[in-house]
Amino acid sequence: MTDGLSPDADAAAIARSLVRNLIKNPIVIGVVAGILWRLTGVQIAGPGRTVINSIGDVAATLALFSVGMNLRQYGVSGHVAPAFAVGFIKLIAMPAVVLLTVAYVIDLPPVWAKAIVIAAACPTGVNAYLVASRFKTGQALASNSITLTTALAVVTVAVWLQVVEWL
Repeated sequence: MTDGLSPDADAAAIARSLVRNLIKNPIVIGVVAGILWRLTGVQIAGPGRTVINSIGDVAATLALFSVGMNLRQYGVSGHVAPAFAVGFIKLIAMPAVVLLTVAYVIDLPPVWAKAIVIAAACPTGVNAYLVASRFKTGQALASNSITLTTALAVVTVAVWLQVVEWL
């Protein structure tokens, strides 16, 4: 299996395909439907509410198990150096740029600035793997990046939590 983008790939065609697939994606449709339902202000009561709350309580845990089972096929092998480069950008450079932006460019209340920096310091999410899988390229790099940044974020997020205290 190759794990790179063809040099003759059409970026515009890829972007159109990505948007088209996002619009048809059941998860995106569900999120949009949920937002629209929420905007109506109509409350669900009775057994329906109980079922929805029960599913919502375990959704994040089930999503993590699902992602973990899918990423297991790649392990941490090959593309380790690029994954560390991505990890550096995601865990160190990105929060640093965000910190400098909220400290010197955008005048935000301290609590908002801290929250934005910590959000930027979070590890690479599963969307990187989902996009790589959709286009059948970069799955190993995405998998390694998710795994490594999740492991390293235990330390780096703790450091960023200390750094943002001066905001």
